[in-house]
Amino acid sequence: MKTGNFLKQIWFDSKGEISNTDSTLPKELFDNQIGKIFSLGNYYYYILNFSNLPDVRMEYRNESLSRFFGVPPEEMSLELLMSRIHPDDIPFIKQAESFVLEAIHKKYKKNLLHFKNSYSFRVKDKNSTYKLIHHQSTIIKIDDKGNFSHSINVHTDISHITTVNPRTVSLFGFDGMPSYMGVDPYDGNFFESTPFFSEREAEIIRLFSSGYSSKEIASQLFISNHTVTTHRKNILAKANCNKMTEVVALSIKKGLI
Repeated sequence: MKTGNFLKQIWFDSKGEISNTDSTLPKELFDNQIGKIFSLGNYYYYILNFSNLPDVRMEYRNESLSRFFGVPPEEMSLELLMSRIHPDDIPFIKQAESFVLEAIHKKYKKNLLHFKNSYSFRVKDKNSTYKLIHHQSTIIKIDDKGNFSHSINVHTDISHITTVNPRTVSLFGFDGMPSYMGVDPYDGNFFESTPFFSEREAEIIRLFSSGYSSKEIASQLFISNHTVTTHRKNILAKANCNKMTEVVALSIKKGLI
């Protein structure tokens, strides 16, 4: 199978989890998701429509694709994107996608809309320079059988933060679901693992990364400032860090935010 199609084979092999019913996707459905999976830095996003496997359509292409790749958004495709990936990163991406399908779509089958997954890889930009990209993806539509049909994918250039790919996968849970940070996708013991940060802790880290103060976070989450302070202490202890800025940097490198 051609390089540009290597992900399609993985998705096709797992088509029992993927919807074969196509439908119109309201723009507001994915506009509301950007805030949940947004990470600091220059980014672009697109929608993948899986409903006609083995064909996977790239839709709703963000215009920032042009600034990064140097081609009009309408000319972007999954094949073109895959062709820009560093060859040495392809085996890891295959493993990461297989892991995500097993981890989320089997362990959390009933909560597909409440998770994002993230990992990193290198992509060649319009200047033919490889940039380390933080890939974040979340399912935004499922059918009446519980199978997913569309995902939104956000790619953030984190080369200014780190050039080292930890080759791990992180799962971020929304609405009370757990989060797992820096999981080795080759580790078969994930299903016995314990979440690294609670959903609330991960949410507070994300708000800190967006520049909010403790008081502002307390107001947004409808909790007391004292509660935010307690969460901060627990987060610092878990991450073995002295400052929240260190936690944010660690979380970005690990793919949690």
